[in-house]
Amino acid sequence: MQIPQKKRMSVPIGTPRQPSILARVIVGVLRLPLLLLGFIFGNLHKLCFGWLNRRLARRNEQRLADDVRTHLSFLFTETGAQIIPNQGTPFPPSFDGAYVTVAVGAVQLRFVRGRGDFSVSVASEFAPQHFSSGKVRT
Repeated sequence: MQIPQKKRMSVPIGTPRQPSILARVIVGVLRLPLLLLGFIFGNLHKLCFGWLNRRLARRNEQRLADDVRTHLSFLFTETGAQIIPNQGTPFPPSFDGAYVTVAVGAVQLRFVRGRGDFSVSVASEFAPQHFSSGKVRT
């Protein structure tokens, strides 16, 4: 008895369809005013609440630094590790992120916490911008 061969069928997913003339006109008319409003309100938000974002970011960064000092105290007592300024990281970080960089001898460890994730990246002091990372879900 011969086994029938499997037939290969390609089923298009999300076949492209041209939007209607009315939809194209509405998008064309509303796009520029909505972009302009987004630009205005975005900059207005930065002007009014930018100081609060920076304050919260500094508080999150300080909490992460305290947690690193507490839970990894052996790094600071036995090896003389130091917390150094973050280079190449955005400030204030997006969402509730926090970055802390620790120098341990010729190695730099960057701890990142935010949105339920915690990761540690490692770099050499000779190439401090080239971090390799590992992520841990908390």
